[in-house]
Amino acid sequence: MKINDELFDYFKQAGTIKHYQKNDIIYMQEDDSTNLYLILKGRVRVFNINPMGEEVTFEFLEKGRIFGESSFFQN
Repeated sequence: MKINDELFDYFKQAGTIKHYQKNDIIYMQEDDSTNLYLILKGRVRVFNINPMGEEVTFEFLEKGRIFGESSFFQN
């Protein structure tokens, strides 16, 4: 989900800023999440590992995108 510039500053001020390095795993599909993630800078690759052990990229998320919301709202 992409948020508009007006809401971006609101979310940025309301949350806690964490820094991740390239190739860090932030969130796994089967994880229960109590967090909602907003990308402030850089990009995040969304991928899965197929039965043959290969990584399959679905999407790259960039600044202003929120992810982890489906598990967050379930909890």
